Amino acid sequence: MGNATPRRYVFYAEANYLTAQVDGNTPHIIPEQGFQRLPVYGGTLNGANTGFNEAGLISIKNGYANLTGAANPAGWSTTVEVVVQNLNIANQITADEVIAKITTEYPKVGNVPSISFQGTHFVNLKVGGKLVNPVLNLNLCGPKPAGDVPWINDAAFLLKAQTEFSAIATSGAPAEIAGAYAGWNFATVQARGKVDCSLVTGVNGLPGQSFGHVIVIPGFGNLYLAELAVGTHVELTMLRVDVTSQGKTQLRTVTADSQGHGMP
Repeated sequence: MGNATPRRYVFYAEANYLTAQVDGNTPHIIPEQGFQRLPVYGGTLNGANTGFNEAGLISIKNGYANLTGAANPAGWSTTVEVVVQNLNIANQITADEVIAKITTEYPKVGNVPSISFQGTHFVNLKVGGKLVNPVLNLNLCGPKPAGDVPWINDAAFLLKAQTEFSAIATSGAPAEIAGAYAGWNFATVQARGKVDCSLVTGVNGLPGQSFGHVIVIPGFGNLYLAELAVGTHVELTMLRVDVTSQGKTQLRTVTADSQGHGMP
């Protein structure tokens, strides 16, 4: 018999620090800012530090993404880091710094990676000028499922996601928010091919309404913090904002996406 084919890895990672769909008198799309995609062979990408400004909607002084992919003795490691500094969304949401960071470790044997969010954080996040403290659970995806069970089938991880959704659905949140998180079930998760959840379990210091990772900003819109989707990809968006005062305007800032695969 010949030698077994050596296993190799196809890297995948991409990131951007802003994209948006803007409603109003002149509807338009803000394309992905600071977009970076890692080559399938890995390596290092350090994105240029740029800024963005759209008067009355959003300004970012500095934004960039760093991506790395490399082999190691245990398998293959991929890190995606996205940073924005001096963020201001319509003078309603501000932050000195927001960082999303995903590190996946893919094994030489098996097909399920370990996932880490260490380094992910908010610095001086304010809503309506008030300092708020999101409570982050950076160990949400841990420990790695036993027996090479995919994350989307891992009972412990699914229970965490279900608990998050149920807490919001029964929290007394406005109907449009509570309804979006009601009726969590395994079949829907499997049909969508991903587990939706959040790294934020609650918000301290906010004088207004908050429900898990969701903040209601009266007269402006809704803020969703550290939204995570885990399936064939691991995608983290640190701030999603539905600006209800401006129709269907939605912004997503600080988004990281990672997940390659081994062959064979």
